[in-house]
Amino acid sequence: MKAYLRLETSLFFLIFFGVLWISRPGVAAPPNPAAPSPEQDAQSAILPFLDALASPPSGSARAFQITGRVEALAGHSFGTDFPPFDLSVEAPGRMRVQFPHGQNSVTACRNGQKLWASPAATVRELLARQPQGSQNLTLPPIQLPFSGTQLALFPALLQVDAKGEAPFGGVPCRVIDVRLLPQLARLLPSDLDGWAMRLWINPQNRPARVGIQRPGASAVLQIESIRFAANLPAETWQPPADAMEVPPSKLAFLFESLGQRKAVRPPSTP
Repeated sequence: MKAYLRLETSLFFLIFFGVLWISRPGVAAPPNPAAPSPEQDAQSAILPFLDALASPPSGSARAFQITGRVEALAGHSFGTDFPPFDLSVEAPGRMRVQFPHGQNSVTACRNGQKLWASPAATVRELLARQPQGSQNLTLPPIQLPFSGTQLALFPALLQVDAKGEAPFGGVPCRVIDVRLLPQLARLLPSDLDGWAMRLWINPQNRPARVGIQRPGASAVLQIESIRFAANLPAETWQPPADAMEVPPSKLAFLFESLGQRKAVRPPSTP
């Protein structure tokens, strides 16, 4: 959970000091031209997710679901024959991640303070090397301490560079690189320094492909669908028959184990 808490704290201070910085006299948000700009592309791609986690959000959505495929992770390529990934989040305390693991998938879910993961046999294997931690850990809310109105300033805190157009999925996409402004990047912990994102924005103004990089970690994801809602179906958070309970102290280790797992190509079908 240390990585989770560190990231949440970093985002808190990033936005807090960023709002102060951009609110100084003489510092204004970029203009909003009629034609789409790289900054507007970044806003349309990122802001809806932040708003769903705001307290309160400016819209009605407090949940989102992203499905797609992992193209590469930590330098290891995944083929189209790997299972898809699925990320479901509902503020303030629900998150479900389904991630490819060999020929199959591993699913981890937080429902309030209750955690489960499946299939149990694979989860036990992944957690076998992690020492027992505190059983009394309380998970923090999956929520940002800012309103949706305040978060509207967040895109102005980013350095956005247009990289032209490139075809993806059979359609032309606008490609942009997104980084934090240097003045704000210095506020992040050293292990998050150098964070960068490349987005392929489709004609519907939605991200079709996302590349994320920071020192020691990288990922490329193909986005197949994005859905926002006030709530997700109740069955999203219900464990299957082959699930096992996971102590809160082991949740972050489970996610890290999946993220560091090398891609193992499934055997080809004769």
